[in-house]
This record gives sequence, C-alpha cells and structure tokens, in this order.
Amino acid sequence: MPAPSADPTTARALDRRTIIRAGAWSVPIIATAVATPLAAASTSAASCDPADNGTALTISPGSWSTTSGTLKTDENQTGWFGTNGFRSWDNNASTTQDAVVTATFTFAARAGASYNISATVQVGAGNSPLGVSRQNVWVDVVSSAGAQKLVAVHTSDGNPYPDNIADHTTQYTWETTPLPYSTNFVAPLTETVTLRYRFTLLPTADVNDDIWVNNLTVTQIGCGI
Repeated sequence: MPAPSADPTTARALDRRTIIRAGAWSVPIIATAVATPLAAASTSAASCDPADNGTALTISPGSWSTTSGTLKTDENQTGWFGTNGFRSWDNNASTTQDAVVTATFTFAARAGASYNISATVQVGAGNSPLGVSRQNVWVDVVSSAGAQKLVAVHTSDGNPYPDNIADHTTQYTWETTPLPYSTNFVAPLTETVTLRYRFTLLPTADVNDDIWVNNLTVTQIGCGI
C-alpha cells in the first residue's frame, strides 16, 4: 500500500470544492432517487452464451439514499460520479449516530454465466482534529443466491487510531492512484443483479473522510451451460 503523497491536513487544505471548481470531477449530482428492489425476479429462462465471453455488460445506476442518519447539506457532493461510480463526500450531520449512504447499480445477468466485476476505490483525508474519521464502504453483489462481497475499504491517514475494521482493507488517504478491486460471480439465474454500495460515516464532529468508488465494470468471462 503506497504512503500518502502529502500530509493529509495539508492536502485537505486544498478545499475539495476548489478541486470541483477546477473541473476535475465536474459531473451532475443526483440528490434524490426513488428506491428500487435490490434483486428483481427472474425475467427470462434464457441461459448464457459462450459467444459473449469477453463482453462488457451495460451497468445502470439504480437509486441512492441516506438509509440511516442524515448528511449535512453544506456541500451536496454526494452522488453519482465519474464512469459508473459513486462518491460519498458530504459530512455526517450527527455526532451521536452513524450515517449510512446506500447506492445501487444493476446489470442483466444470464444463468450460468461467470462474470468478473471490478471497481477502483480512492479516499481523501478529512481535517478532523481526531486526525481521521474512519469512513468506510462495503460493496457487494446481490442476487437470488444472496450477497457476495466485492470490496470493503476504510480510511486511514497513518495515525494510531483503530485501523482494523473486520473484513475491510485499510486504504491510506490522498493516494494519487485509485486502487483496483475485483471478484468473480456466477449467475444462478437469468435475472437483474444489484451492485450495492454502503458508505458508513462515523459520528465525528464536522468532517468525515471521503470515499469514491469508480470505474465499475462487469465482463462475462465464462459460460457453464
């Protein structure tokens, strides 16, 4: 894991809203959405086709909402981001309750197909007096077979705070290159499969670290039928 490219406090001083004004991440932000089912029922009895091996699937944004707690609205920078991605950039409005932001993407899976699902994760340091706010994200693949972990990441700026969140990978703040993660998934049915992002913001005063998950891709790599 590479060390941070700069002191987190100094890096954070480059106000993230200034970065946005510079156009680095200038994309429309969707503030609200209507909830949709996590995994739809089977839509067809069709099985996979070996001729589709190597083909990237279309990924559709579903919905996102704050499913627990509330977010501050002073920046409104939480939402869809980049290429098939989502970022959690706003702060927790509470100092007593976690805020959990849940976002979903979907793709149409074929029974018996094996898929490689990949994404990149980048994190940014908060300027909390505690040094790090320990925001984290869990991304899983939800189908009729249940939920399968894709990636779980939490933030650290190298300070001696609890860095071992069960099942999560520590990723240091302000790394210059987003880190890649992937998993393989075999579709049990022909159905709509959901990719679910859950960002947890601890009840830390004023600020939480930022996490953005981007470059989500789903590619068929095999067909067992």
